[in-house]
Amino acid sequence: MIDLFNSMERNGIAADCRVFNILIDAYAKHGMTDEAMLIFTEMREKGVGPDAFTYSTVIAALSRMGRLTDAMGKFSQMIAMGVQPDTTVYHSLIQGCCIHGDLVKAKELVCEMMNKGIPRPSIVFFNSVINSLCKEGRIMDAHDIFDLVIDIGERPDAITFSSLIDGYCLVGNMDKALKVLDVMESVGVEPNVITYNTLVNGYCRNGRIDDSLTLFREMPRKRIKPDTVSYCIIMNGLFRAGRTVAARKMFHEMTENGITVR
Repeated sequence: MIDLFNSMERNGIAADCRVFNILIDAYAKHGMTDEAMLIFTEMREKGVGPDAFTYSTVIAALSRMGRLTDAMGKFSQMIAMGVQPDTTVYHSLIQGCCIHGDLVKAKELVCEMMNKGIPRPSIVFFNSVINSLCKEGRIMDAHDIFDLVIDIGERPDAITFSSLIDGYCLVGNMDKALKVLDVMESVGVEPNVITYNTLVNGYCRNGRIDDSLTLFREMPRKRIKPDTVSYCIIMNGLFRAGRTVAARKMFHEMTENGITVR
């Protein structure tokens, strides 16, 4: 692609904003942020004004790399040039701040969005950030994002709580995982089968099979029907604990309840 770009220049064909955008976007999508920034600089040096797409692309790329100072610099430049940031730009910056630990700036950006009448990030957006942090084992960072969600007046849903529970299970802190479940129920968010499967699996992974069985038996009392995943988690835990007879009984119970393994 860069060869085609150079060929255009050799033949006296001036690249416009669309051409530069294609190059910048291609480099950004391949994680080549420095190369994207060189094209961005060249674009401005040749008198081609970046548009909303250009700024959105470079800000997103810089934010993903944790280069928040550079990203905020381009954000300020964008506004100074009279290019109005949209939801995508704010989301990129907020996500970058959340992932890389600058929650104060993340909150400032959310407030700025609201003051400008731009819809703030939804709980779906924050759930994605929380889940990513939990999968990386960064449970304290994930909990900080959860606190930010509450702080800005957004309402956590079952996915938010389930992600946090999974995060605590992954680091072996089952007591904290149960506390999150208690908070979940206390604020009126009903746990679902995914929530319970996460907890049951957490207990099994941490060698607490009896606790996992207690939770499993609690599900029907909470009007939550165990599914195939629920039974497979329990059976796997029982087999790993050497309780093969109990595992077989669980299999028969599953089939009697009309649940089949696909």
